[in-house]
This record gives sequence, structure tokens and C-alpha cells, in this order.
Amino acid sequence: MKSISGKTTSTKEISLSKASKVLSNFVSADAGASQAPSSYLRCASASFDDLVQLHKDLKASNESRENSSEKRTKLVREQRHKKKRKSDESRSIKEMKTRRIKGED
Repeated sequence: MKSISGKTTSTKEISLSKASKVLSNFVSADAGASQAPSSYLRCASASFDDLVQLHKDLKASNESRENSSEKRTKLVREQRHKKKRKSDESRSIKEMKTRRIKGED
């Protein structure tokens, strides 16, 4: 079994998507590794790709749900505004009629 060595080049956090790309590039670089480690790395890379896709799907689902919720909230606000406007108009009409009856016009 060949020994490998390396050094840490960065401790900066990266996104899951970026980590998946780095691992994929590492796996695709044919370094002449034996079959077992190569197989393990390919499996890990595929799992990272699946996890990235899952995160994208969940994010899209959440955004869709948020947009739907925002639309409902906007619709409710518009309905309340219309009701208030009708109520205000009705009140104004009643006040005008009352003034006419009392002769305040």
C-alpha cells in the first residue's frame, strides 16, 4: 500500500457545493490509487452530489412555500383594505344623509 502525504492549504469554510466540486475533481484526477480507495472516493463524491441536489430541492421547495405564503398574506391585506374602504365609504354616505336630514348642508 502506498503512503500519501499532504498539507492543509486553507482552513476557510466552503459551501457544500464547492466541497462536492473539489472532491469530484480529486476523484477524477487519476492518481493511480488502488481500487478500494478509488471506489470509496467515487462513492463519497456521488453522495456529496446527491446531498447538494437535496439541498437545492429543499431550498426550491421552501422558496415556493414562502412565495405562496407571501401571496396569501398580500391577498388577505388587499381584502381587508377593500372592506375598510367600503366601510369608510358607507360611513361617509350615512354621515352625508344625516347632515341633509338635519339641514346641515
